[in-house]
Amino acid sequence: MKLKEYEKLSKRTLNKNGNDENNFKLGMIGELGEISDLIKKHRFQGHVLDKEKLKEEIGDFMWYYVKWLSIQNNSNKLFKELEENIKKLDKIENFDRIIYSLERISNYMFSEYFNAFALEYVSELITFSDFTLNEILEYNIKKLKERYPKGFEVEKSVNRERWNTYNFTYQTSNKEE
Repeated sequence: MKLKEYEKLSKRTLNKNGNDENNFKLGMIGELGEISDLIKKHRFQGHVLDKEKLKEEIGDFMWYYVKWLSIQNNSNKLFKELEENIKKLDKIENFDRIIYSLERISNYMFSEYFNAFALEYVSELITFSDFTLNEILEYNIKKLKERYPKGFEVEKSVNRERWNTYNFTYQTSNKEE
């Protein structure tokens, strides 16, 4: 499917209030986070890479990305460049190539400017949430102690239970997050 065709077909699921550049940017960030989480769990935590879930998350990213591209002044040029780049790559067999690309993205993300903006954003989120930083940090440590009482274990990571935020207990979950 060509990206222009995808753009037309995907308009059907656009929220009438969601045709906003910030919505698309936040969506891309969220989906890249989900993709990165799958890669991280596979590479560093012993999870099997769920390629169907990866396909789903890449598709979700592409939805936001194509929507964002479509509101740029040079969207046709950007669509063409993306399609050409995908053709050049064909099929990547080496997982290290994907890690290299993630490292390039993260090097850009964790530049001095990004850190300043991220710090500001997280500070605003903490203030908005009506929690203190201390409450959030204590909650996270309590959750991790219950999830991994003896420290990180691959088995507990792969067969993770859902954290019940209301009474600090776990609930068995049949699907991996």
